Amino acid sequence: MTTKNTGELYVYSGECNMGRVGDPVGENDANGKPLYVGDIVQLVEGRCIGTDIESWMPLDRLTAIVSDQFVTYQDDIMELKEGDPEYFCMGIKSCGIDNPKWQIWIVKSHRDVIEGEHWPNFGFSYRRSAMADAMLKARGKA
Repeated sequence: MTTKNTGELYVYSGECNMGRVGDPVGENDANGKPLYVGDIVQLVEGRCIGTDIESWMPLDRLTAIVSDQFVTYQDDIMELKEGDPEYFCMGIKSCGIDNPKWQIWIVKSHRDVIEGEHWPNFGFSYRRSAMADAMLKARGKA
């Protein structure tokens, strides 16, 4: 007998919930495609921007678009952040998504990730969380 999993899918870094997959970010990747939490992306770093030797070099790792929607503590304690979440590319939060030094290219859409998908070399995975679902529902954000 097969049972269907219910609830939202979330992106995780270790045991930290990094946001609900599919939430719109309000920014686009370098090709004009809208970004969503859970998109798997390639970061491309610009060097000597605005000069005749400008170059763009892809980093040798993938990362994900995430948010600070949840705060996770030890012992699986999690809180829903007050106010609107901040969206960012995992690994360069302080730079922001629209920083001119970086380009972001979608490698795999959030629509194509599946529960249990795990990228251990890059530090993120996808799974469901009844606790996070309940928190969002209680705040009317489900």
